[in-house]
Amino acid sequence: MISEADVCPMQDMGRKCCKLNIIKDVSNSGRHLEYLFTLLNSFDPQPTPSSMTYTVFFLTARLPGTSFEHFRDHYEHKHIPLVLEVLKDVLPLSHTRYYLKRNDNAEGAPPLVLMGDVSTIDYDCLTIIEFRDEEHFGQFNQAYMTSPRKEEMEKDQARRSDPEKFRVIAVDSARATKF
Repeated sequence: MISEADVCPMQDMGRKCCKLNIIKDVSNSGRHLEYLFTLLNSFDPQPTPSSMTYTVFFLTARLPGTSFEHFRDHYEHKHIPLVLEVLKDVLPLSHTRYYLKRNDNAEGAPPLVLMGDVSTIDYDCLTIIEFRDEEHFGQFNQAYMTSPRKEEMEKDQARRSDPEKFRVIAVDSARATKF
């Protein structure tokens, strides 16, 4: 006899992710050819508490008059190493930077916007930072705010980015569709 546990390994982990429907397929000869399994709700889009991370986005724009190359170089080779050194005890799980592609054929090399109005894009880098959970984010923030080197980090950031356009945004858990 085939059980739901045979079909769905998630059952062993205490999660109900599918429902087994056994259907008899009767051929012209009247024989039962096979059992067909229909998996319903095979993917639970709600993350489990143990898999949830706390994610924030940084939107960072370069200072007026700063070249894109200088902005990127400074962020990668000066600011990130400084933050790693100062906040090494509470570092996030990941710090991923996405620099906007530039339209080198247009005057001023604006961001390469494939759809929409380029004038609404006022940042040069999207940074995605993942923490274990909200408590870990709070520890990181507290360490930053109370660091004896906070002023040094702020001055370093001010050398490359426009503080008027700097934004930090908390986001909900990711939902992904894989093809």
